[in-house]
Amino acid sequence: MVVPIQHDIGHVFSERFASVELDGKWGYIDRSRRVTILAMFDSDMPFCGAVAAVEILQKTGLASHGSRAELYRGKHGMIDHTVNYVWRDAEKQTWPSPFRF
Repeated sequence: MVVPIQHDIGHVFSERFASVELDGKWGYIDRSRRVTILAMFDSDMPFCGAVAAVEILQKTGLASHGSRAELYRGKHGMIDHTVNYVWRDAEKQTWPSPFRF
C-alpha cells in the first residue's frame, strides 16, 4: 500500500498529487502523505495537463418551495501546481445541485 487510508474520500495520484478530503474541505497530498496544497476547496478534481478544477461554494437554501434540491453559490476555477488560478469565474454563480461541474 502506497498511502495508508487516512481520509474519507480521495482521488488517484495524478501529476504527483492526489486530492483528498480533510475535515470537510479538499486539498492535495504527495506520495509521502504530506499536504502540498492546503484543504481550502469545497470540491476539487485530479490534476490533468498541469491544472485541476476546483470550486469554493456555500449552500444558500432550497431551489424552490417544496423542493429537496439545494442551491449552491460560489466560483469554479482551474489552479496550477503552485495554487495559482489560471482561470476562474469572474462572478459568483448559483446552481441547484451538489454535482456542480
